[in-house]
Amino acid sequence: MPAPICSGCCCKKEAAETADPLGLMRLFGIKEAIVMHSVNVAHPERAVGLLR
Repeated sequence: MPAPICSGCCCKKEAAETADPLGLMRLFGIKEAIVMHSVNVAHPERAVGLLR
């Protein structure tokens, strides 16, 4: 069972530390769009070319 998300703060913190979308999806049980948004916000330098 995934851990509950406290207003997204845990996911954002984890995204800033790891930048691992698949790990975040498994850890928090959230959808791809939310994970990619969190990683892109935490690491904008890596998002160049990925955003539509």
